Amino acid sequence: MLAIAGTAAPSMADVWQYRENAESSFHRSLDHLQRQRLSEHWRPPSAAELIARRVKFDPMIRALARRHGLDPDLVHAIVLVESAYDPIAVSKAGAIGLMQLMPATAERFGVIDATDPEQNIEAGVRYLKTLAVQFDRLELVLAAYNAGEDAVERFGRTVPPYPETQAYVDRLLTLLDRRDGLFD
Repeated sequence: MLAIAGTAAPSMADVWQYRENAESSFHRSLDHLQRQRLSEHWRPPSAAELIARRVKFDPMIRALARRHGLDPDLVHAIVLVESAYDPIAVSKAGAIGLMQLMPATAERFGVIDATDPEQNIEAGVRYLKTLAVQFDRLELVLAAYNAGEDAVERFGRTVPPYPETQAYVDRLLTLLDRRDGLFD
């Protein structure tokens, strides 16, 4: 490696940074967020924090849901369950942001930065709309959002027998049935 006079040779950190900069911004932000999450002492938000987050994102959620013909309460319920309104939330599976978009879904809907609330919600709402057109019942839309549309199709257009997906669908249907209790 050639060093320029007066400067030190690049360290491994410099090489890593160069490699990181050469990757797509989407994967770079995912890697960064996963490292950040691992290094933080994460705790669930308090009820007051949830309410403040909901208020912050409410105008955006309402506008994007209405633009795509969806119930804003449905989007709010999904954001609550998926990320607790945390725009930089990253799941163990690699889902990112408010609506917990998987990298392939984010790419499918043209997301550049999955932690950007507007891009994330826009893509999540568009994906929900796609699922609503494909499936005729809300529980199937929710199951497909959680487990993927292929899983719903594979199990004969029913909620897949995955405990996580069944609990997810039940939780969301309960929240939507009790629209005044989204923070219980």
